[in-house]
Amino acid sequence: VEKAGFPANIKIDGAKMKAPVLVLASDYDVCSTLNMQEKIAASYGTTPVVLHGLCHNMMLDPEWEISAKVILDFMNTIKQQSKYKKEN
Repeated sequence: VEKAGFPANIKIDGAKMKAPVLVLASDYDVCSTLNMQEKIAASYGTTPVVLHGLCHNMMLDPEWEISAKVILDFMNTIKQQSKYKKEN
């Protein structure tokens, strides 16, 4: 079975991942449990950012701004740490 054009048996070696990885989780998510998200994050050498009370589709949650802020903060942190900063 393929999802989004990728074979279902695709394996990713998180230890080889060089890009920063953000894993968002919610204690209210019934599709991807917190335990599942912790395992995914661990495979990339990180821990999930747990957002309390948001649904699985965080961008559709009435409190979507919470997850958007976490993503924006993550991206800004990467930008500040990057040696390849774009000149403004």
